[in-house]
Amino acid sequence: MRVVSAVVLAFLCGMTLAAEPASYVIDGKRYYAVDEEALKKIGLPRQDIPDEKNGGTLLFRAIEMMPAEPQELKGPIEQAMSGPWRADFERLEPWLDEHDAMFAMIRKAVSLPDCQFPVLARTPDPDLANQPMFLYAVLLPHLAQLRQVARIGRLRGLAAEHAGEPVSGLDEHELVLEFGDYITGRDFIITDLVGIVCKAIGSKELSRCIVSSDLQAGAWEKLAKRLDTVRSNRRNWSRAILFEKVACIQASSPGVLAQAAPLFGGRGLPAGGKAARAFLKSRAARILLPDRTIKAEITAYYDGVADAAKLPPWRGLDAAEKLQQTIAGKGGDAPEISEWNVFVRMVIPAVSRFAEQHVNSLAQLDALRIAVALRRYGVAHARWPERLENLEPAWLKNLPPDPFTGNPYNYERKGDGWRLWSVGRNRKDDRGDPKEDVTVSCDRQPGRVKP
Repeated sequence: MRVVSAVVLAFLCGMTLAAEPASYVIDGKRYYAVDEEALKKIGLPRQDIPDEKNGGTLLFRAIEMMPAEPQELKGPIEQAMSGPWRADFERLEPWLDEHDAMFAMIRKAVSLPDCQFPVLARTPDPDLANQPMFLYAVLLPHLAQLRQVARIGRLRGLAAEHAGEPVSGLDEHELVLEFGDYITGRDFIITDLVGIVCKAIGSKELSRCIVSSDLQAGAWEKLAKRLDTVRSNRRNWSRAILFEKVACIQASSPGVLAQAAPLFGGRGLPAGGKAARAFLKSRAARILLPDRTIKAEITAYYDGVADAAKLPPWRGLDAAEKLQQTIAGKGGDAPEISEWNVFVRMVIPAVSRFAEQHVNSLAQLDALRIAVALRRYGVAHARWPERLENLEPAWLKNLPPDPFTGNPYNYERKGDGWRLWSVGRNRKDDRGDPKEDVTVSCDRQPGRVKP
């Protein structure tokens, strides 16, 4: 007797089978990937990338592999994540080793050129009309887990250093930075900000290792190449702005506002969630919330922000600040947002702060690249260079400009070592004050390590 396949049986019965979307278990909850064609129809910039070539899909699968924290280790894990490594943290090492498979998949993911995170929903329903709030809810489940990846990666690096394996520790910290950079510039602003936080975790530990470790010339060269690769792959923040534009347009429509009203208890609208929802579905709401004007103003504003993202960083900051002044009602050259368009003023993010975060992250990365070049010079000459220009082109092909000003990074010899700094977010030279500037300081002579 032959077994008839389910597909053939469905065809014979005149039925159509719909494949269940891919699902992911994140922090114990199951989420479903929203159909890509449905996302394209609402204007999200999506690419057709096979799962096996999509770094975003592999990162989600890696997150699924994250081992749980043993109850008896929760206290020490939290202490280790919030401070320096201590000898008594050695008991965490078996748990950290359980993450080997997860980090192996992360390494594979960040090596792929294409990355597009699946958009997630709590149900497999393909009709987005039944999930009108999805654009602001779906990306949130994995954000805490992405940050946790960076925190665990930092611990793995510290454990390796404590075990007397500085090169392995450096490698783990660099992976955290690379991972953070990989998820930055992909989707929504909030995802970018999580990526920037992950990069900052890696950058801080790398900075410490670079000025305190004595490594062979080959190890420094390898690190230099990896950081140069991260720099060359860096994306600006225009893609995140395009995602935010679509999300803002979706969120400002009366139908979505009706769904959102109960979350705010109807505040600012007819009292009570039900009354607010009824009002927002009414003809009066469609008159009071002129959809075309809202969309036009959102589009003009976000297009201006996307254009600012494509400028050199220091000029992009100026352009973003002017756009923010428009939202604050202080004039400027940017497209005006009508005074009555209160909702749009509420949901449009502080783009100048977002731009500032991106530029600060770039300043950290380029400072690390220069610091590694200084260490390589020190290994070769047994002394520090008097000027940064001495690093070109043998140790650094081109000196990057300070992304906050477009001027060269500041560098000075200090005692046996040196200080390197970008002027930082206030865009004023505070002489390398780490509270204000992006600073890397070394207070020792070059390590006399054989090349």
